[in-house]
Amino acid sequence: MSEILECIPAYGCDYKSGKATKKAWDSGADFLIVSFGPNEGRYVNKNDVIAGDYFIQLRYNDRRGVLLVKV
Repeated sequence: MSEILECIPAYGCDYKSGKATKKAWDSGADFLIVSFGPNEGRYVNKNDVIAGDYFIQLRYNDRRGVLLVKV
């Protein structure tokens, strides 16, 4: 089973669509890790992640939308 790391846009940003969220992720925008665990509260972007068997769950639209990105 793959691990999922839940993240929200950093610095008070919010994206209104999955497409805008994916574009921000691909451009290297920062997201805040909100998953419970040792990385909670840390910032992450596409350039920081190491390929593995897990997903990044990007929340958008005031945390109502979810975009899963395979890492």
